[in-house]
Amino acid sequence: MMPSSATSSAAAIAQRYVFAGMAICVTMTAGTLWMPALLGALSQGYGLGTRALSHLAFAEVLGFLLGTLFTSAKTVRELKQWVLIGCALVIGANVILLLFAPAVPFMALRPIAGLGAGLGYGYVLKVCSASARPTRSFGLFTASTSIFMILGFQVVAYLIETRATINGVADADSVKSVAKIIFGIYATFAAAAAVILLTNQPPSAVQPGQVQPQARGALSASVLICLLAVVLIVCISAIVYFAMQASKVQAFVQPVQITEDGKMVLVLEAAEEGGYTVTAPFIQGLVTEAETLEEAFEMARDAAAALKASRAKLSRPAAVGGK
Repeated sequence: MMPSSATSSAAAIAQRYVFAGMAICVTMTAGTLWMPALLGALSQGYGLGTRALSHLAFAEVLGFLLGTLFTSAKTVRELKQWVLIGCALVIGANVILLLFAPAVPFMALRPIAGLGAGLGYGYVLKVCSASARPTRSFGLFTASTSIFMILGFQVVAYLIETRATINGVADADSVKSVAKIIFGIYATFAAAAAVILLTNQPPSAVQPGQVQPQARGALSASVLICLLAVVLIVCISAIVYFAMQASKVQAFVQPVQITEDGKMVLVLEAAEEGGYTVTAPFIQGLVTEAETLEEAFEMARDAAAALKASRAKLSRPAAVGGK
């Protein structure tokens, strides 16, 4: 019975190891999977032209391919330290861009992030090929990366639309803020990948390519680990997003009804000294200040009424003979 017990334990850990490898790769390669969406943000925010964007994409993909090629001559066990180095490369490159872009050129750091992502990608290829069911493992891995890529496109589009677009026009400074949020998300994902790797190591008895068949009931533990990793990533990403969202006052457009047959459209812009500068594009001359949204509406109504009264008074004919 002892050999059977040992085999079940080894098989359970090996299957968990496969799921953990998938989670590690998906989180490390977020920058590569989301690259088209990020390039659009860099174009809008930093004014990068088509040529500069194509060079940047080529450099990052080249780094990714070099990282993947490097893993081809390594075993799963040998790649442990290299995947951690890859996580460090991804974290370092994105944190520097988050803090110092565009003072630090994108061409100097995006290839480094791509190299780190390539190490993670090559690692999961080794893990899937060493699993008990390689075909199923590669299928699940392909599906997870595809879903993650689609999700990334939607996240970037949502951030630009909600944080950087006014009246259908993207504001360059706000798009820069969105790009830096994306860099922060990449770094957070890479940190999560490092945590998953450190907490999911194969047993000494299991050699690459010699994984025992999956024991009954072991899949539930593997799925649980995978779900916990996903929840951790989502929670950390949400914390980063909302923390950065709370630190930035957004300009926005908000309609408010002031008469039975008309509407006022307010544009609120963050003032340097705090609060908002309030204007109305359809009411010439309306400019006021407010500290909150409610105060902005109140002040705008008062200013609109004052303008209306003033213009009505100016439009009256002057009295003849002082009468």
